[in-house]
Amino acid sequence: MISLGFADSGLAQELNSQPRQLLNLHWVNWDMISISEIGALQHPVVWTLHDMWPFCGAAHYTEGEDWKSGYVNVGGVHRWVWRRKARHWRRSIRIVTPSRWLADCVRDSALMRDWPVRVIPNAIDTDFWKPMPRARARAKLGLPPDVPLVLFGAMGGSSDPRKGFEHLRQALMRLHAEGRDIRLLVFGGGEIGAELPFPVHQPGEVTEPELLRAIYASADVFALPSRQDNLPNTGVESLACGTPIVGFDIGGMPDLVVTPDQGYLAKPFDAEDLARGLSEVLERQTTNLGESGSQMAEAARAHALATYAAPRVAQQYRALYEEIWG
Repeated sequence: MISLGFADSGLAQELNSQPRQLLNLHWVNWDMISISEIGALQHPVVWTLHDMWPFCGAAHYTEGEDWKSGYVNVGGVHRWVWRRKARHWRRSIRIVTPSRWLADCVRDSALMRDWPVRVIPNAIDTDFWKPMPRARARAKLGLPPDVPLVLFGAMGGSSDPRKGFEHLRQALMRLHAEGRDIRLLVFGGGEIGAELPFPVHQPGEVTEPELLRAIYASADVFALPSRQDNLPNTGVESLACGTPIVGFDIGGMPDLVVTPDQGYLAKPFDAEDLARGLSEVLERQTTNLGESGSQMAEAARAHALATYAAPRVAQQYRALYEEIWG
């Protein structure tokens, strides 16, 4: 996906006409506010980034590194958009990133490397996103009560290569070849893109939060095999529901899986190591069970409460705002 940030919306003029205030930008694309309008904002600004677009060209995510040099060796739309940003954004903006990885990208970028940046994670309602008894969750979804269940979720199923379903497919095929009894649960709509020799349950696109909570709670492990990601909300929701995560050691994943008690980080794009992580977590999820589930479930929930609960995140934003106001 690309965004040009070219069309003026009139929002900057409206905001500038308001009494003195502090603005917190988040997602600004799809003609909400243009590149030139962002540069014209007169109030103090905090910008919470949710992808790489603000310091890249037109792309929201890229595996290239031209954003580090300012697209000096690249022409076309990405250079054009980047140069418009550099021309209009003359004063630095305070940047917030939900993950340490994205903060490091900001510091490495040609456009924002001198701008102040700090890490504040995205908040979650941990009073809603909380564990549910697995038996009740599976009964709600019509799933077998006693089989190992791996969860995968992405809009469009396997259609977005960045979400890494092909890596997960290879890992699951390895486990199946080893004789592992396993099932896959996929939410988000679309097709998974390949026939698999074990049962696959697909509730499709989920619009009811309570149903999604049951989906997280029904799984033994949530697979997040993304090739590139900031701090996926699905991962935060999974942890809050007591379901550990397995993914690659990239992007914001190390912020989600801080210790082995919360999941497993595999070598980037190594399907064999991804399979190893899934196997280890599945094994641990069936041992050392207590009243609130496995030790991993307790650790996942504790990490979500300590890091992503809305009151804790709000305190960090309040401190930043007070610092700006002096």
